[in-house]
Amino acid sequence: VEDDLSYKQHKNNKRREFDILTNKYVENHEERAQHERDSAIHRAIEQVWDQTGYDVIKQCYLDPNKEELYQQTMHDFSKSFGVQQLSRLPKGARNREGMLYDITSNAVRDPERLA
Repeated sequence: VEDDLSYKQHKNNKRREFDILTNKYVENHEERAQHERDSAIHRAIEQVWDQTGYDVIKQCYLDPNKEELYQQTMHDFSKSFGVQQLSRLPKGARNREGMLYDITSNAVRDPERLA
């Protein structure tokens, strides 16, 4: 029975800092567990900020160059928004009076097609 390896103790008998059977630290469990939770949250927050670079409260990018590029892209996009949708309509729907000028205020919406 002495030759059976399952009964032999490992030569390294040093106690570890964390006991996996009780799922607790051997010394100062509450303080160390709280520190571990805080550091995990801090690492996660840093990782999100590094990946996104976007401030959800202010609704803008943290990098001014990236924010300027985004604003320029949105401005360019807003100029051409809906143009393709108008071109897909049939000719009769594109040239109806309601599409060329506002009936209530008589404001011209598309002077090129109205002429």
